[in-house]
Amino acid sequence: MTNDLSETRGILTILATVFAMALADAVVKLSSATLPLWQIWVLRSALTVPVLLLMARDYVRPAGLPWVILRSVLLVLMYLGIYAALPLLDLSVIAAALYTGPLFITGLTALALGHRIARLQGLAMLGAFLGVLIILRPLASGFTALALLPVGAAFLYALAAILTRAKLAAIPAVTLALWLNLACLLAGGAAGFAIHAGLVPPVDYPFLFGRWHGMTPRDWQTVAALAILMIG
Repeated sequence: MTNDLSETRGILTILATVFAMALADAVVKLSSATLPLWQIWVLRSALTVPVLLLMARDYVRPAGLPWVILRSVLLVLMYLGIYAALPLLDLSVIAAALYTGPLFITGLTALALGHRIARLQGLAMLGAFLGVLIILRPLASGFTALALLPVGAAFLYALAAILTRAKLAAIPAVTLALWLNLACLLAGGAAGFAIHAGLVPPVDYPFLFGRWHGMTPRDWQTVAALAILMIG
C-alpha cells in the first residue's frame, strides 16, 4: 500500500512538473515579442534565488557540488534550446520534439546505467518515435532545421535526468532548483552585458539579441508568474 501511494505521488509530481514547464513555455512565448530572454532570466532569478536560499538553508553547498553545477549547465542549455525556438515555431511542434526526451532517457539509462529495455518498452519507444516523426515531418518541403533545437534540448534534459539519478538522488530538490536559478542568473547577466557592451554582432532577433528596456506592469506580472512557476 505504501509503495502504491509513493508511486502515485511520484506520478502526480511528474505530471504537475510537466504542466508547470509547459505553462512557463507558453508564458515565455507570449512575452517573447516584448522582453529579451536574458532580461526574463535575470529578473525571474532575482525573485526566485532569495526565496530558494531561505528554503534551502543548510543545503546550499551540497556534497557533489560539481555534479550539481554540471546539471545546472545542462538545463540552462536545454532551456536555451527551447526558448530560442519559441518565437519561431508553433508550440505543438516544440512539444512534439520535446517528447523525444523520454526516448533519450530510456536509451541513455540502458547505455550508462546498464538497465535492460524490455520488448514492450522497445515497441513503445518505436511507436513514440514514429509519432514524433509524423508531427515534425522532417522530409516535408516546409521542414525547418529549427525544429531540431527542441530535439537537442530534449537530449540535454535526458542527460540532466540521468545525472540526477546517478549522482544527485540524495540532494534536496530545492537545492537543485537554487543552483539552476543561479546558473540562469549568471548566464542571463553575462549575455545581457555582452549584448549591451556591443560584444555580440547585431542580429535581427530581438528575443535573443535585443537590449534590455523598461518594464511595464504587465511585464512585471509575467516575470512574477514565471518566478512562481519556477519555485512551485
